[in-house]
Amino acid sequence: MFKTLLIALVVMLMSVTAIAGIPEIQAAYKADNYPLCISEADKVIADSNATVADKATAQLLIGASYKRQGEYVKAISAYQKVISNYPSEVLRCASAQCYVGHCYRALKDYVKAIPAYQKVISEYPKDKYECASAQYSIGYCYDNQKDTVKANEAYLKVFADYSEEPDVILLALNKIDFVSMTNEEAVAVLKKILRATPATAKNAELLGRIKSELEKYK
Repeated sequence: MFKTLLIALVVMLMSVTAIAGIPEIQAAYKADNYPLCISEADKVIADSNATVADKATAQLLIGASYKRQGEYVKAISAYQKVISNYPSEVLRCASAQCYVGHCYRALKDYVKAIPAYQKVISEYPKDKYECASAQYSIGYCYDNQKDTVKANEAYLKVFADYSEEPDVILLALNKIDFVSMTNEEAVAVLKKILRATPATAKNAELLGRIKSELEKYK
C-alpha cells in the first residue's frame, strides 16, 4: 500500500514539474532570455509526463525565441514542428503556421510567405483571428511586391470575410490604396464595412476611422 502511494506521489510530482515549466519558459521569454527559454522548453518537450498542450506551447515558444533573435530559418523549423508533432493542438498550429508566414515575410521571401498565409486560411478556418491576420499579411506581401491590385483585393477580403475582427480590419483599412479606386468604388467599400461593423465599444476606433474616410468623399 505504502509503495503504491509513493509511486503515485512521484508521478504526481513529475507531472507538476512539467506543468510548472510553462510559466518558467514564458518568464524567460518575457525577460528576453531566449537561450534559457529554449533550454527550458526543450526540457518540457522531452518530459514524457508533460501534456501535449504544454509540449506544443513549449515548441511554439522556441519558434518565438528564434524569431525574436532574427534567426528566421531556425524559427520556421521550430514552428513547423508544432504543426507536424502536435496536430491536435489546432489553435497553436494555426498560430505556428501564421508565424511561418511572418518569418518568410521578415526574410522578404514573399513567394513563400503568401502560400504559408494561405495555408492558415485553408487549414484552420475556425481560428478567425489568425485567418484575418493571414489575409491581411497576404495584402502586405503584395504591397511589398508593388502589386497594388492584388494587395487591394487581399485587404478587401479582410473586410468581407472577417468583420468580427475589428483590429485587423483597421490595419487593412490603413493600408488599402483608395487612390487607385474611383470615388464611387471607395465609398461603396467604406459603406459596406460600416454596415458590417456593429456599433460597440470594441469597434469604436474602427467606426471612427471609417466615418473619417467617408468625409473625404463628400
